[in-house]
Amino acid sequence: MRKSLMVCLGVICSTTVYGWNTVSELENEASLALVSSENLLDAAFVSNINRSVQSTNLLMKLDAEIIRSIIHYQQFLDSADGQAIDGQLQCISNVVNWTDTMTNSWQFWTGRLLLASVYSVDNNFTSAYDVCTNNLCAMQIFGGVPETNVLNTAILKYYEMPDLEVGMAFKVFAGMAAAGAGMGNAATNYANQVGNPYRSMIFDFIR
Repeated sequence: MRKSLMVCLGVICSTTVYGWNTVSELENEASLALVSSENLLDAAFVSNINRSVQSTNLLMKLDAEIIRSIIHYQQFLDSADGQAIDGQLQCISNVVNWTDTMTNSWQFWTGRLLLASVYSVDNNFTSAYDVCTNNLCAMQIFGGVPETNVLNTAILKYYEMPDLEVGMAFKVFAGMAAAGAGMGNAATNYANQVGNPYRSMIFDFIR
């Protein structure tokens, strides 16, 4: 009885501190939150994400920091406050650093994709292009993203690329960044490697 009580208390404390008991719980709820800005910026959800960043479980920590970066991005979209982009860059830089050797995880690749996105939003198109092309080369070496994940899929949908995998998303971002940096030939090259509507988006940005 005493042991059962201690187990129950442990579960309650875990939920209080981190909000979720497992990585899959976090990923499932975060996937639902990404469907709308209201859910993503909900105070209770944001609080749980912030707590989960402190987790000793590396995967939970990574997932939470990725979502926290997107929360900052959504705040920027809603307010045009440049400090939100600074916050996003800090979060996603953490993810990039924490996953330095984790090339077999989706967090490694998606973290770097979002880093390119942050640079683009900040009009640093050259850095965004470099991130994309470097990681496209790395994918050829390491074999690309080895897993399909519910949260990774939800993130791509949030960024309006619901039908793409991360590798192709890098090509879209590379094309857009090249166009933004005035590299018309490179932008055209990547535009021709992706389907519509992404090809048209790149060509429109070149113009």
